[in-house]
Amino acid sequence: LNRTEHAQPLLFAVQRAVAKALVAHGVVPEAVAGHSIGEVVAAVFSGVMSKRDGVQVVLARGRLMGGMETGSLLAVQASPDEVAGELSAYGLDVCVRNSDTQVVVGGPTDQVEAYEKALDETGVRHRRLATSHAFHSRQMLDAVMPFQRVLAGVALRNPELELLSAAVGRRVNDECRDPAFWADQVRSPVRFDLVVSELSQRDDILVEVGPGT
Repeated sequence: LNRTEHAQPLLFAVQRAVAKALVAHGVVPEAVAGHSIGEVVAAVFSGVMSKRDGVQVVLARGRLMGGMETGSLLAVQASPDEVAGELSAYGLDVCVRNSDTQVVVGGPTDQVEAYEKALDETGVRHRRLATSHAFHSRQMLDAVMPFQRVLAGVALRNPELELLSAAVGRRVNDECRDPAFWADQVRSPVRFDLVVSELSQRDDILVEVGPGT
């Protein structure tokens, strides 16, 4: 299940099913957002693409990302600013910004292992993630254009329900019709910190949906 061509469709199915179950029980969202593959789920949920197209997009995404060079992801208990100056020496990227105190970095496995050793020496908490690739890192660059060609064959629409994108950290509308917008996300870092910050300023209840909830 750690192979991304299997994991991505399964995550899509579980997240969408749980979201639909919540709606069936009367929990109707005013806005949606997603984390990595969850952003495709949110796009389908908000009407940007049909369920059928969403499935095809996820299958292609998993296949293309899985075909890239293998690598590793490492969750680090530190701020983006704290790790930014260190990563260039190891050839790694910040792949996910979850909060002011937690990031995920990634790249070739041997370079991630070298960075792990450096973190052990400084006492910074970290955890290797069970993944086969360094998603949202420069290792995904060659997947962007083939993925964009897949998306060019998909009917993309403006969202019917408010959609916040972790690619840009804000509400999105017209850009949702651009295949390049969705394709770039396989390489760009996930800015979930910005989405959470935006949503936390509202007088709303936030519900996190995923296989662990």
